[in-house]
Amino acid sequence: MRRTGLVVLGLLLVSMPVAAQEKGTVELGVFGRSIKYPASFGRTRAYDKTFDDLFGIGGRLGYFVANNLALEVDGSYNVGDLLPNPPAIYPTDGSILYSDMHHTPYHLQLVYNVPMGEKLAWEVGGGGSLNKTGYPISRSDIGFGGITGLRWRPSNRVNFRFEGTADIAPSGYTSTDHPGKSNTFLGLQVGASLLFGGKSCDHAMDMISIQPMSATLAPGESQTFTSTASYCGKPDAVTYTMTGPGTIDAMTGRYTAAGPGTAMVTAHSTKGKAISTASVTVRTPVPVTPQPPAPPARQTPPPTAVTPPAAQPAARYDFALTIVHFEFNHSDLTQGGIDSVKAVAATLKAHPDVTIELTGHTDWVGTNAYNMKLSQARAETVRQLLVAEGVAENRLLVKWRGEEEPTADNNTVTGRALNRRTEIKQDN
Repeated sequence: MRRTGLVVLGLLLVSMPVAAQEKGTVELGVFGRSIKYPASFGRTRAYDKTFDDLFGIGGRLGYFVANNLALEVDGSYNVGDLLPNPPAIYPTDGSILYSDMHHTPYHLQLVYNVPMGEKLAWEVGGGGSLNKTGYPISRSDIGFGGITGLRWRPSNRVNFRFEGTADIAPSGYTSTDHPGKSNTFLGLQVGASLLFGGKSCDHAMDMISIQPMSATLAPGESQTFTSTASYCGKPDAVTYTMTGPGTIDAMTGRYTAAGPGTAMVTAHSTKGKAISTASVTVRTPVPVTPQPPAPPARQTPPPTAVTPPAAQPAARYDFALTIVHFEFNHSDLTQGGIDSVKAVAATLKAHPDVTIELTGHTDWVGTNAYNMKLSQARAETVRQLLVAEGVAENRLLVKWRGEEEPTADNNTVTGRALNRRTEIKQDN
C-alpha cells in the first residue's frame, strides 16, 4: 500500500507543469549535512581526531513568493560523537562510556537566487533557527542564521544546491571550559530538489521584431516603426524608446527627425524584456541658393562642335547600419533576427557592388575568452544565413570583439541586452 502511494505521488509530480524559480513554484528537496560545532561541546571519543561523525540528512520545502525569492523551511537529523554535558559514566573496569549526541536543527528563512547565467544562481538568505539536542541532555535554543551557496539547474525540474550555513544561538550551551554567551554552528550542505507548479512557459520562443530596420529622413520628416512581440507563446505589448536627434511616441512608434545625425529606435516587449533596434540617418539639409537674374539677350554665335560629356561613375550605394540582437548566452537567431538578416540579404542582392562587415559582440557576463568565442559564433550565424539567402561569401568579412566594445551600460539588464549583438555595416 505504501509503495503504491509513493508511485501515485511520483506520477502526480511528473504530470505537474515545470517551473524555473518563478512566482508560485514549489520546491521539495533533500540534502546531506555536515556541522562544525562550537568549542563548548566536548568530544566523546579521544581517538577520533579528524571527524566528529557530524554527518546527517535533511529535507526542505520552499515556495517562491516572487521570481527568484523563496520562503523555505528545512530540518535535518545529525548524530555526533559530542556531548553538551561533560560528565561521564565510569564502569567497574575503569573505561569511560559516553552517549552520542542527537542534534536536530530547523530553519525558516527567505532565500534569494541571484541569476549568474541560464543554469546557475548564487543563493543568499537568512532567517530564524531552532537547534534541538537530544539525550544525554535535552535543549532547545532559538536563534538566527544565514545561508549562501550555488544553485545549479540542469533542467527546469531538477536543481542541485551546494551551500554553507551559519546558525547563532545567543543563549546557547555553555561549558565550564568555554563559558561563552552564544553558540555558533557552521554547516555545509549538498542536496537535490524537484521544482513544480508556477508558470509553464518555454521562453526559447520569446521574440520581438521591428520594421523597418533602417530609415533615412530629412529634419522634420517622420517614420512610423512597427513591432511584433511574443511572450510564453502569446502576443506581448511593445513600447518604444530612442537615442539621438529627434522624438518618438512611446506607444505608436512614430519617430520625427529633428537634426542631422544618427538615431537608434528601440522596441521593448513589456513582459518578455526582449528588444529590437532600428537605425535612422537624419540628412543635413541642403541650403537653397537664389538664382541670379538672367543676363541680357545677345546674338547667338555660330554653332560649334560639342564634345559629349564623359560618362559619370554610378553613385555609391550607402548601406544603413543594421544590428541583430541575441538572447543571453545564445548564438542562434530569434525569429525577429532571422527576418532582419533576410531583409539585409535582399538589399545586398539588389546592390551587388556592396561588401559587408559582420562584427559579433557580447555583454560582460562570463570570461573574456568565452565571450570572444561567443561573439565569433554570433557573427558566423549571421554570415551563414546571408550565404544561404544567396549572398556571395567573398562579399562578407567576419570579425568579433567579445565584450570589448559595449554600446550600452553593462550594469543594467537593458544595457546588457543591447550589447548582445552582431553589427552589419558597409565595408567598401
